Amino acid sequence: MKKIEQLAQVLAMEAELAENLIDVMGQKQQAIVNMLSDQLADAVQREEQLLVPLAELEQERLKILRNMKGISTDVALAKHKSDISLDALMNALNSDDAFRIADRATRLRSAIYKIFKMNEQNKILLSHSRRFVKETLRIITDNYKRQLVDQKI
Repeated sequence: MKKIEQLAQVLAMEAELAENLIDVMGQKQQAIVNMLSDQLADAVQREEQLLVPLAELEQERLKILRNMKGISTDVALAKHKSDISLDALMNALNSDDAFRIADRATRLRSAIYKIFKMNEQNKILLSHSRRFVKETLRIITDNYKRQLVDQKI
């Protein structure tokens, strides 16, 4: 299999996993909003299971990019080994290959953007949930003057 085909395949698999991650993150968000700790724990576990292969695919993509032949050394040997630009690579490819890579890269970038947005929303939701729990405890314990649990049991 040609390197460009491998790259296209890895990008497609990365995008697929990222889209699956978005679905799980949506479930996690619903669990946070509805205060369902069991569902939240389940979603976090599934999220972690998706992140491992996603990181492995990212490393595979970077490895393929570093080892591609027929492209300029500026692209293959970027300032930092992990700073390899797909945009620069596409300039060195024929139009069919560039289109195929651009299509998959756009799909992956779109999924990553959605993941970042959902993470920001979840941070806000978790902050509000923490504040709600803290305020509820404050009210129940009469401004933390009383203990919540009797220790004489």
